[in-house]
Amino acid sequence: MIRRVTSAFILLFLVTAFANATHNRAGEITYKQISDLTYEVTVTTFTYTLSKADRPTLDVEWGDNSITNVARISETFLPNNYKKNVYVSQHTYPGPGIYRIVV
Repeated sequence: MIRRVTSAFILLFLVTAFANATHNRAGEITYKQISDLTYEVTVTTFTYTLSKADRPTLDVEWGDNSITNVARISETFLPNNYKKNVYVSQHTYPGPGIYRIVV
C-alpha cells in the first residue's frame, strides 16, 4: 500500500512540475470600440524567455465562431528573463450581442 501511494505521489508531483513549466506568466485582453460593430483588441502577454516556446502569432477566438491568427507587433525584454508581447487586431461582429473573446 505504501509503495502505491508513493508511486502515485511521485507521478502527481511530476505532472504538476510539467504543468508549471509554461512560458506564459501573465496576460490581459483589452478592447476599444472603433465603430458600431467593430472593435480593436489588444492582447498583452508576459512570457519567460528561458523557455524554448515563443509565439510570434496567436489565435484570437472572437466569440462569433471566427478565429484570427494575430501577429505580434512588439516585444520588450524585461529583467529576470521576462518579455512583454503585444498583439493587436480588429474585428467586426455580425450584429449586436454578447461575445466572449478567448486567446
